[in-house]
Amino acid sequence: MRFKAPGGELTFFSICWMIFAALGIFLFFYEDSLRAKILAPMGLVVGICAIGLWLEQKWSAQLMIFLLVLSIGLGLFAMTKKGMTTPHVIKVLTMGYNIYLLVDWLRLKKDKVETNTTFLES
Repeated sequence: MRFKAPGGELTFFSICWMIFAALGIFLFFYEDSLRAKILAPMGLVVGICAIGLWLEQKWSAQLMIFLLVLSIGLGLFAMTKKGMTTPHVIKVLTMGYNIYLLVDWLRLKKDKVETNTTFLES
C-alpha cells in the first residue's frame, strides 16, 4: 500500500471529503443536536473512503460510489419536497460527476493491474 494522490480532479474532491470528515467529527463534540450526531458518523465513513482512495484501495471507491448514489437519491427526494433550487441541482450534478470520476478511476486501476499481470506472465 502506497500513499499516493488518486490524480486529477479526484484528488481535489477527496481532500474535500477529508475536510468534511474532520468537520463532522468536530460538530459531534461541539454541537449537541441530532443533525451533528448524524453528520459525524457519515463524515467519518466518507473520510475513511477518501483516505482509502489515497492508499489506492478499490473498496473505498466502491463504498464512496454507494454513498454518492444514496446522496443523489436523497437530494432528488428533497427537491421534490422543497422545490427545485439552483443549489440543490448543483449538488446533485456534482455528486453525479464524482460518481463518474470514481468509476473512471476504478476502470483505469483495473486496466493498470491487467497490463501489469500480462507483463509479468510474458
